[in-house]
Amino acid sequence: VGTLWGALGTLWGKTETLWGALGTLWGRTETLWGALGTLWDKTETLWGALGTLWGRTETLWGALGTLWDKTETLWGALGTLWGRTETLWGALGTLWDKTETLWGALGTLWGRTETLWGALGTLWDKTETLWGALGTLWGRTETLWGALGTLWDKTETLWGALGTLWGRTETLWGALGTLWDKTETLWGALGTLWGRTETLWGALGTLWDKTETLWGALGTLWGRTETLWGALGTLWDKTETLWGALGTLWGRTETLWGALGTLWDKTETLWGALGTLWGRTETLWGALGTLWDKTETLWGALGTLWGRTETLWGALG
Repeated sequence: VGTLWGALGTLWGKTETLWGALGTLWGRTETLWGALGTLWDKTETLWGALGTLWGRTETLWGALGTLWDKTETLWGALGTLWGRTETLWGALGTLWDKTETLWGALGTLWGRTETLWGALGTLWDKTETLWGALGTLWGRTETLWGALGTLWDKTETLWGALGTLWGRTETLWGALGTLWDKTETLWGALGTLWGRTETLWGALGTLWDKTETLWGALGTLWGRTETLWGALGTLWDKTETLWGALGTLWGRTETLWGALGTLWDKTETLWGALGTLWGRTETLWGALGTLWDKTETLWGALGTLWGRTETLWGALG
């Protein structure tokens, strides 16, 4: 009986020791479950943070897609602007060619105007000569009228003498016949002079009509020149407007290039931020890999502990 009680005491002591070991194991298991709970909470938090990061990454990709679409649209608009600028330069080239043609036509008109002024100068000189000839003719006509007056006076004297000498001599009648013939010749010469004077007046009338026509043509040319200057003034105003529009387009192009520069800088900043985010994501995945390895190790340790606990329960059973 003493030996039995000694064996029971020994068994009781070992049982006490076993229960102490089980209490210690239970406490450590409680601590382990607390650590696992904390790890689970942190894992939940980590997965929430990863979900938030994933959502933000999705938003970022959407924003990048929108930025890409807007960049495509901007490049299309720049292509359209380039095409319109090409068209504008073509229109300016056409305008320049037409301006060159207009200046050539003005040069031709100026040359013809110079020729016309030369012809007018020649006509003026000939008119001066004609007036000089008319002055000479007038002087000679005055001389002729003076000679006719003198002849009239002498004829009066002669008629007086004839009145005195009427009955004196037949010879005097012969002389008078001769004088009559000469007077006929003189009147014929005066008739010829009158006809030529009529012809001269006709020629002067024709010259006057042609001068009137020439002045009319000059008036028409002056009117057309006025119209041409008005058209040139309008062309100058439109050219001024076109240069103003080109200045405005240049200013807007400068603004657009500035906006593109700003967009490029912001894109550079965004790519830098994406690079930083990628680096941090790489670091996070490394940390998650390390956590996964430690979790694998922990599950291995828990498996070993569970196996030993099974063995202990088997031994107790």
